[in-house]
Amino acid sequence: MRVARSIALFACVASMAGCMGFNGQYLTSAGSRFSHNAPFAKSANLPDVENAASKEAAARETTPIPQALCIVDPPAGYNPAPAQLRLVSAEETAQPQSAAMPALAATAVPLSNSQEAEPVSQDEKLRLLHRQAVRRVALMDTYQLRMRRRESVNGKSRPEEVIDCKFRQTPFSVHMKWVGNEGKGREVIYAQGQHDNMIHTLTASGDVPLLPGGQRFRVAPDSMMVRNRSRHSIKEAGIENLVERFGKLVDDHTRTGAQTSLRYVGLLKRPEFEQKVECVFQVIPAKSESVFPNGGQRLWFFDGDLGLPVLIVSLDEQKREVEYYCFDRFQYPAHLTDSDFHPDRVWK
Repeated sequence: MRVARSIALFACVASMAGCMGFNGQYLTSAGSRFSHNAPFAKSANLPDVENAASKEAAARETTPIPQALCIVDPPAGYNPAPAQLRLVSAEETAQPQSAAMPALAATAVPLSNSQEAEPVSQDEKLRLLHRQAVRRVALMDTYQLRMRRRESVNGKSRPEEVIDCKFRQTPFSVHMKWVGNEGKGREVIYAQGQHDNMIHTLTASGDVPLLPGGQRFRVAPDSMMVRNRSRHSIKEAGIENLVERFGKLVDDHTRTGAQTSLRYVGLLKRPEFEQKVECVFQVIPAKSESVFPNGGQRLWFFDGDLGLPVLIVSLDEQKREVEYYCFDRFQYPAHLTDSDFHPDRVWK
């Protein structure tokens, strides 16, 4: 009986310990406050790019737009710039392809004439987003944020989770605590190279049949049981990993000139945030990511003031939402130490 319970506990904890792909705890949403004394100065006076208008026109002709991105009631002969596109909800249009993507619903944000006339290329806009994010991450040795997450794993959609997270960049360390209705009380700690380099987990009530919550368990981060029950490894967690990943996408896009792989869409209003956020549309080629064997699409949303990605929405090849990661309530620097990532000290 003891062996059977141990196996059940291992399988259950492994299923939750690895789902850490795009994670965070106390972040600030767009337009809200974040705890840092020094304001982040946006880059200004971006360099003009020769023939930018013609290049963007060519990009618009070759870059596929996700089905929920469209213009409502465009005038005759209207050829929109990317920043003028907006996401529409099912209520605004009767087109079935738009109604099939409610997770991407948003409202229009009119841009000023100066913004529309900016002679900045698509590639430069993407590079600027990445530069801003890199500069912000450099100030975040340790930080906290809140994450709301929805995932589809092995073809099954999981309930939305609300997770408070603490991060340390060096050595890479994560402490996550489930605070919503789903999995409330569950905790996960991982500190790279420390504590036997294992994921340490405190179970929630109901995680293991016939056992109360508060049971401790540990599992290797690359265990097949973990990877088979989650979309991402815990090693991929954290805003800094997201920023690095986005930078590689931008580098590949600008180096190869693949106009269809990545596209700056513009400023959009999302219901999750008070202020408009900047949107980038990514095509995921088949087999380019292990969790997207048949390809898909991804939308990256950046808070312009914070300079960081605050929302990631990914769709599979059938336009079904399979990943949703929303970050808010950033706090940095968080002054976290080894004690904040030591299971024996956190769970006394």
